[in-house]
Amino acid sequence: MATDTSTKVEATFAPEVPSPAKGNFDELAAKSAVARAWWQEQFSRHPGQSLVITRVDANGETHLYAILTKSSRDGVDWQLTNFRSDGEPQSHMDFSEEELKRWDTRLVSELPASRPDSHYHAGWANEMVVDKQKPEAKKSSLTTEMISHAKAVSILDVAAKNGINLVHDGGDYWSWDLHDSLKVNTRKNMFTWNSRQISGTTIDFMMKVVGVDNFRKAVTALNDSSLSTTKVTAEERQPFEYDIQNSKDFSRARDYLTLARGLNPSIIDQLHQRGFIQQDNKGNAIFVWARDGERVGASIQGTTIDKQHNGPRGTFKQIAKNSEQDYGFNFTIGHPKQLYVFESPIDALSYLSLHPQTKDTMFFAMDGLKPQSVIKAMVYYHTRTGNAPERVGFGVDNDPAGHRFFDEMVNKHSFENAETGEALPYGHFMVDDLAIPNERLRILQQQAAAANVPWEPLAALDKVETNFHDDKEVNNWFGLKGGFTHSDGSAPGSQYEMRAGQLASLMGELTDQSGLDYQALVKRLDPTLDPTMQQAVIGKLRAYTAQYENGGVKPVQYQIKDWNDRLKQVQNESGFPARLIDRIYANKSQEEGLKVIQERDQDGRDRLKAVQANQLNKGLFEADSPQEMAYLIKTYGYSAVDKEDERKYQRAEGVEHAASQKQEPNLVRQAMQAAAQVER
Repeated sequence: MATDTSTKVEATFAPEVPSPAKGNFDELAAKSAVARAWWQEQFSRHPGQSLVITRVDANGETHLYAILTKSSRDGVDWQLTNFRSDGEPQSHMDFSEEELKRWDTRLVSELPASRPDSHYHAGWANEMVVDKQKPEAKKSSLTTEMISHAKAVSILDVAAKNGINLVHDGGDYWSWDLHDSLKVNTRKNMFTWNSRQISGTTIDFMMKVVGVDNFRKAVTALNDSSLSTTKVTAEERQPFEYDIQNSKDFSRARDYLTLARGLNPSIIDQLHQRGFIQQDNKGNAIFVWARDGERVGASIQGTTIDKQHNGPRGTFKQIAKNSEQDYGFNFTIGHPKQLYVFESPIDALSYLSLHPQTKDTMFFAMDGLKPQSVIKAMVYYHTRTGNAPERVGFGVDNDPAGHRFFDEMVNKHSFENAETGEALPYGHFMVDDLAIPNERLRILQQQAAAANVPWEPLAALDKVETNFHDDKEVNNWFGLKGGFTHSDGSAPGSQYEMRAGQLASLMGELTDQSGLDYQALVKRLDPTLDPTMQQAVIGKLRAYTAQYENGGVKPVQYQIKDWNDRLKQVQNESGFPARLIDRIYANKSQEEGLKVIQERDQDGRDRLKAVQANQLNKGLFEADSPQEMAYLIKTYGYSAVDKEDERKYQRAEGVEHAASQKQEPNLVRQAMQAAAQVER
């Protein structure tokens, strides 16, 4: 995306630096005392302005590379946003005012250096308008008043006008019913989309969520008289105070966690006894954030399933007010040698329920996908143990957001062991990462055979680009597109089959005796991709190709996204639904009972329905999963579900450890042993 910043940006350069090119960013990266003094002067001369970094290619075309802007988030002064070649935000980093005044090396390491094919310029701007200017088509100017008004428009109004249904999480917070990681703060009139690591004002909301093309169109749309405005009030973050009223009765939270989510009762009971999981006086499950024996925050998980008010997820989630920023729920098994990071507390506990033999590990939940949370987790790990972890494992979701996050951590937030100088090993254990839907695998193999090329690189390309999803969302942090995201439709069928054939033929053209030329392939698919990103994405393509070639592929009917889904799948395969269906459940206060039947809906999915036992055509409630049905049965006052829940762990003898692939002994005994090792 070309940009015109000539009327908005004042060119600047640091004194006494080796590079002669005025405005070249290499000058700003100098770490001398003179450059540091210059940097401090810049902050005083340009209060509140944005630092705009642009890349100039060899052909003279200018691209937005990054913007350093003032932040409205609590505890964050500045935010550095990097952009892909197509102008879409790629990553964010937060900085304090003091860090930048020191010209901190953490920021310097993020800055680019000029190469033969491109160089970088920097300048300050009051407002950055990213728009390709066409001389023949003059556009009306945006005024400061228009931009200020756009930012003051109520973000709730903006969401409603654009068909985005927000549900109230409590207080100032709302979330999108279709993507609960998108949070709106009405007091600040801002949003944060944790899974995609983006945030901002109503203008950013229009561009990054609604999908408006550019800044100008977003501001124009927000200057609509039908939209109300709101007054943004600043509130200083206060120290966390645990003012949640814990209930003496833990049964509601326990039932939700062990029945609706399928978590191991022994682990939940042990964590409750040690104060890690509580129930408040409203029946919500509270995951307490502990640090050195102190409570510094909490995650609140609703236990009332109400899809009408809470959207498809059924329950609400919220972080307690004033919880320490970028921290999270954590607990330790034994004497930690490794750090495991998850998106949510329930994901972490689901993994432990399936792998109760896990030893010597610190578990940490980010409540989203936040690099700063991983950094804080590693700092805390070092504080607790005096050492760096031998390994950092990421149990994030197997979806585009999870893959983009892991790519970013590996390529942008790696750490070295201070003693050995070796890079800290990062690894992920995403559920079903080597799974390929049966129909897609058939088409990929068929089209590769027709082009006389191996199917594995073709499958690796689909994996890296789309993760075999039909929505064609880019699945990698590097920004690679142009392969399977190029076709008009990527659902299995004629369009997908046609595109797979075209790509297989292209691979044939780029293959010689030494094999496929991955670099040529990536350049043909996405010529605008940054050279550094090219090499990183080639490494990822080669890695998946090698795994498929070594027999790692797993044909499946459908992909599992997270560890809680895997836990439910294991329970269902062990016969849990069969024990639930066609039984009569007695009501504790009435004579009539209910019966669970299974019906197939118009989409071909099996759903469970609770009906009155003596009047089968009288429906009582429905559930999306056997676990949810078990929870609803008990919640509505019917008996005998909890006993079956306890027994299912004794019957699940076939669970395998992902690493050892050996059959485990009694799951209950191991779970109790693992839970007994939990420490604060």
